[in-house]
Amino acid sequence: MNLSAVVGEHTALVPILDRFGISLGLGEKTVSEICSEKNIDEDFFLTVVNTFLNEEYFPEKQFKSFCEEQIVSYMRSTNAYYMQYQLPNIDAHLGRLIATSSSENSQLPMIGKMVVDLKKSMEHTIENDEKTLFPSCLNGTKNSSVCCEDDNSCALLDDIKSIIIKHISGDYNKNLCYAVLFSISALQKDLNHHQRIRNRVLIPMIRQ
Repeated sequence: MNLSAVVGEHTALVPILDRFGISLGLGEKTVSEICSEKNIDEDFFLTVVNTFLNEEYFPEKQFKSFCEEQIVSYMRSTNAYYMQYQLPNIDAHLGRLIATSSSENSQLPMIGKMVVDLKKSMEHTIENDEKTLFPSCLNGTKNSSVCCEDDNSCALLDDIKSIIIKHISGDYNKNLCYAVLFSISALQKDLNHHQRIRNRVLIPMIRQ
């Protein structure tokens, strides 16, 4: 089917396309045509897309059948997208929301500090990926000590979202407030998908 039709129905896929080097302006090209043009493994692309769209779907055996370089390359692109686009986007919206809100919203500066903590948590996880997880996977190095511990990023995102929903009051820019909430939800969904691949595919690979 045409990739543009899929993305039109599921616009949350736009960042996933970016990680495969696929830009918008898809025309009427099919998934197969675009994957062929970009030299992308079509089966891997479809597996990533389907697991992203459906939280109940995660074919571990199929993921483990792909080469390590494919998976690590996708994971690295995802990490880069978080740090270069998604986190700065949240930070920018929140900064403008704080600047334009009334003093009654005393919780907003605290949320700003929580976003700083979120960035540090994600940076720490990405650093561990680059130092330990990815090299072990690419080199075929067995490492039974690697744990499936998730960082606290998703918990922080939950807390930030909850505080905004429950405690924002007085005068504030609704568009900016919604932009913060939507960008937080998008990052949360993305992180859950990312951590499933890390914990259920890469870590078992290097333990074996």
